[in-house]
Amino acid sequence: MNKTYLTLVMLLVAISAQAQDLVEKRIEIERDRKVEILRCQPAGQQGLILTLQNDLLEQSRKEKTFTFAKYNTELEAGDSANVVLPNGDNYYQNVSDGHLFRMGCRKEQYTIAYLNIDNMRLQTISGVLPKKSTIFHAEGVNDEFYIAATAKEEPYVVMRNCNTQAESTVFLKSDYPKKSAFINLETDSASGEAYVFVKEYDKTENYYLSLYIFKHGQMANKYELRYKDDGKYIANASVSRMSDGSYLLSGTYNDKPSMSSDKSIGVYIAKIENGALAFSKFVNYLDIKNYTSYASEWKQKQIEKKKEKKAKKGEEYTLHYLMAPHAIIEQNGQYLLAGEAYFPTYTTQYIHVPGPNGTTMTQTIQLFDGYVYSHYFLIGFDHQGEVLWTNAAPLKTAKSWYVHTHLSINLQDSRTEVIYPSHDFVEKRRYQNGEEIEHNEIPYVAEGQKLRYAFFSYFENEYWYGPYFLSFGYEKVKEEDSNKKRRLYFINKVNCSK
Repeated sequence: MNKTYLTLVMLLVAISAQAQDLVEKRIEIERDRKVEILRCQPAGQQGLILTLQNDLLEQSRKEKTFTFAKYNTELEAGDSANVVLPNGDNYYQNVSDGHLFRMGCRKEQYTIAYLNIDNMRLQTISGVLPKKSTIFHAEGVNDEFYIAATAKEEPYVVMRNCNTQAESTVFLKSDYPKKSAFINLETDSASGEAYVFVKEYDKTENYYLSLYIFKHGQMANKYELRYKDDGKYIANASVSRMSDGSYLLSGTYNDKPSMSSDKSIGVYIAKIENGALAFSKFVNYLDIKNYTSYASEWKQKQIEKKKEKKAKKGEEYTLHYLMAPHAIIEQNGQYLLAGEAYFPTYTTQYIHVPGPNGTTMTQTIQLFDGYVYSHYFLIGFDHQGEVLWTNAAPLKTAKSWYVHTHLSINLQDSRTEVIYPSHDFVEKRRYQNGEEIEHNEIPYVAEGQKLRYAFFSYFENEYWYGPYFLSFGYEKVKEEDSNKKRRLYFINKVNCSK
């Protein structure tokens, strides 16, 4: 089913984009039943790339044709490029250092599209994975592409150079490879490194985390993180390379080693310096100031009562959340960690099926209806990993179909500015040493401006560059003069500095 039709939210949109306060530019693309816009990919000051599938009515079972269309920062259309990729269940796409990567895989056959965004030159690199492979994730950095997968439950990483097409494969050896599980694969364009996190077990069945570092098509290093703290098991991990060559890890943790890596009870930071663990710090979500401010007053009181009851017994009260953490930000002698809590939503569909003796029965089906983000948090740490301050606030973003972060975070001296666009306004909050000192909601539409109705069926916001965000999605518009209904794809350039 086309996800474009799964939900309907009615919003008000200005007729004249030029008259809006925050939307500097808006373009509208009429819908074509033969074409689906799959993704709007921000590419910084190089503009953006629209990924389209343009053979919906004539698609082959084995292949799909995609178009990459470039728009500059003024939302003016530029060149485009076409590519044919294997028709698989999943596609992996990201932008790094002026290049767009997209990989498609059918069974073990894969093809990587490698696009130079500046001149829109496209290369393809094909290969074959080991038999019975299952892909965890794939991502490109500079001119290297990394595929994290398992073959017969044994984890491995494939590295392809998109210029020379050189290929190498590394199987990640451990005491119990079939019990190993990937946690994350991410890349850093500044260092050209790729980081792979794997949950592993030793011979005594103790859980630990391994960080594999790859560069220039080979494994450069491996670190093992073993924690003696009872009840703290890393659920998700991210890493940033510091200017002094050390690595700062951050992410979420839970209270059971077997629990899904999605759910967590808190966040942590850890530093690897000179090949050893310098420090680690764990913070329970419920110890963050205003963390439950998203909930009703009754719910907040219930949580506080349970915390106090546990504390009297010398125990820690925890709640499990789905969290999208940000990468660590280092500035002004502090490490800043942020995260956005979310939860999935579902709709119920009723279908009629034949029953016994010629009767009809009704069955219910739960359909995924996107992610809703409830709140975010901020934590400031010193360079020894001690908590300096914490704070949190409700998050009012549009529903999202995939997990990603929405906040733009700017650090200025002792102040932290958080900006994000919501349905019909931009929210700004400023903090000084962790205390909120300013909160503004700036509407997109100027007071008294003429409006038209738009029925949104898919709506996303993503950070672009500088003070700019992209707001994009599908909508159904009713024109005021003719009452004619139009289905279109829109892109707004939103200036959050106004």
